[in-house]
Amino acid sequence: MILHLKRFSYGNRGCTKLYKPLHFPLELVLNRDLLSSPSSEGRRYELVATITHHGSGPSRGHYTADAKRDGGQWLRFDDGHVMPINVNKVLHNPAYILFYKQV
Repeated sequence: MILHLKRFSYGNRGCTKLYKPLHFPLELVLNRDLLSSPSSEGRRYELVATITHHGSGPSRGHYTADAKRDGGQWLRFDDGHVMPINVNKVLHNPAYILFYKQV
């Protein structure tokens, strides 16, 4: 499941970036009443990647991606650099796209 979060606001003065903090979980559970088939069970998802925009506007800035390896280690992809990252940094990053895998 891919969640695209609104991080920019468009109005009379043009576009502004939204810096409001957002907390997202490592595990996301959708109860059965939120699903289109009411007879199905709830669904569990685990966070496997995020994309973050660094900069003040949509037409400028820089993007990084954080992704979880099979062993559970998180990596940060920043242009040509790949480095290990603590999961707490992932969860406190102002990501705007979240990638969840159903478990």
